[in-house]
Amino acid sequence: MNRLSAISILATYGFAALLLAQDTDAVSIHARKKFHCSNLKCEHFCISDKNNQPECVCHRGYMLQGNRRSCNDIDECLAKSNLCGNGTCHNSFGSYFCSCKYGYYFDKTAGTCKDVDECESSKICGEGECINAPGLYECKCYQGYHFNQRSWYCEAEIYECEDKVNSCRINSLCIDLYGDFKCKAVKCPNAYYVRKSPTECILKCPYFHEECEKLITKSVKWIPQSFRHSMAENQTLFVFWYASETKLLQQNMKFSLDAGYGNKDFSIEHMENKFIRVINREEIKGPKSYEIVLNVDTTKFGRKNRRTFIVNLSISE
Repeated sequence: MNRLSAISILATYGFAALLLAQDTDAVSIHARKKFHCSNLKCEHFCISDKNNQPECVCHRGYMLQGNRRSCNDIDECLAKSNLCGNGTCHNSFGSYFCSCKYGYYFDKTAGTCKDVDECESSKICGEGECINAPGLYECKCYQGYHFNQRSWYCEAEIYECEDKVNSCRINSLCIDLYGDFKCKAVKCPNAYYVRKSPTECILKCPYFHEECEKLITKSVKWIPQSFRHSMAENQTLFVFWYASETKLLQQNMKFSLDAGYGNKDFSIEHMENKFIRVINREEIKGPKSYEIVLNVDTTKFGRKNRRTFIVNLSISE
């Protein structure tokens, strides 16, 4: 029998004997490796070393332990200082990630946090000049405008309604007209409603009053909204956030605009994080005024409840 390829199988006695010559050594090594890998009980996986012996290895980001089987996560943030430059290093399983302070972003090529140039965004300051600074930006407003810290925007210098120079009565809504203002009387729908605030009425029924209890509108709130310039289509006019509602109410909550009051020029758009916004369908050129009526309907214990928001929109120019 040829020495280089002889294989004799003795099956008569209930067992098999495998005789391998030099040219079949690779088969023997593979068989031994497979046998030993199953016995090594590697936590991740097994490979052959340079001597063709099986050994345990770990995935990237892990280190083989003293028992030569187990793998522990490498804390790259501790192993290498300044890994994220001037940012903050966060260890994760098998890896890490870098975070930066507000106003900065992480540059992977440079390996550090770099300033975000907010001034690259056009008109970020509105009627003013944007000046970039580390981690933030400043707005230098043009003459006749001031910086509004709520909107972070350069706006008309005089806000008659906010600055309380108007003469609107206590139960009136002040609407800013940029250089002027107008007052709108706020009247509750009927005698069953009481005033919660100068611009909000709520339903308060007498006990066992059938006529009152049939009313589905539980509250009415008036909101002023002013814009200085004409608006291109699909601009946000009003935002409503309903995340504070219970999950049950969120699931059956419905939003609608009253057909009247010129509301056909507007529509409702659902946003992420439980926001909706009211947008204009077409360009609006000032001066113009609208009364947008938004209804928020919910059903609780089989009864329909409604909250109404009346947005008095004014566009000056």
